[in-house]
Amino acid sequence: MNISHHALVAVTLSAFSGAVFSGCQQNDVRRFRVSGRATFDGKDLPAGRIYFEPDSSRGNSGASGYAEIVEGRFDTNKNGKGSIGGPMIVRVNGHEKPTSLNDESSPARTYVRDYEEKVELPKSATEWNVAIPKERGEKSR
Repeated sequence: MNISHHALVAVTLSAFSGAVFSGCQQNDVRRFRVSGRATFDGKDLPAGRIYFEPDSSRGNSGASGYAEIVEGRFDTNKNGKGSIGGPMIVRVNGHEKPTSLNDESSPARTYVRDYEEKVELPKSATEWNVAIPKERGEKSR
């Protein structure tokens, strides 16, 4: 059988592009928007970050998500990455807003560090709130 040079190049390019495309599909992660309110002792957390980590102990694996907490609100679409949904471990760190980015003599008060809660998030956009009780917070500096 005699295959022309052009046919061989076309078959090789087709196989290569198919392998590259299927590799991209496997690495593509479906993320969903999570927004809501973060409170500590009944009051909005002024600043912080919330993390959405798949709970491997309950069979969930994949990419983690996060969002910045600003004046008690968070939204993965505004300043973060969405959740993959399913069983998740949510972690929250919250603190005062810094008075000045250049002032290291008075660090921002930490309200809560590594607060953790196991939740089930839908595999769709959702609003979800976290209420951290006072006894789970940090002591004042």
